Amino acid sequence: MTDPAAPDAPIESPCIGICRMDAGRDFCTGCFRTLEEIGCWQMYSEADKRTIIARLAERRAANINDGHD
Repeated sequence: MTDPAAPDAPIESPCIGICRMDAGRDFCTGCFRTLEEIGCWQMYSEADKRTIIARLAERRAANINDGHD
């Protein structure tokens, strides 16, 4: 089994099947990706995907801290 934390491990889509865009924030309230990130996910390099995953954690934390979930 491949370690997902390994630098060369494939990055899975962060989609959790709750697809609802937050118009005020321009991201999905399920996975926290923007429409562009969702639409281009398969075309991104693994490095780009890792960068996006890091952004998602920041968006999720900001969303929780704002009292939105």
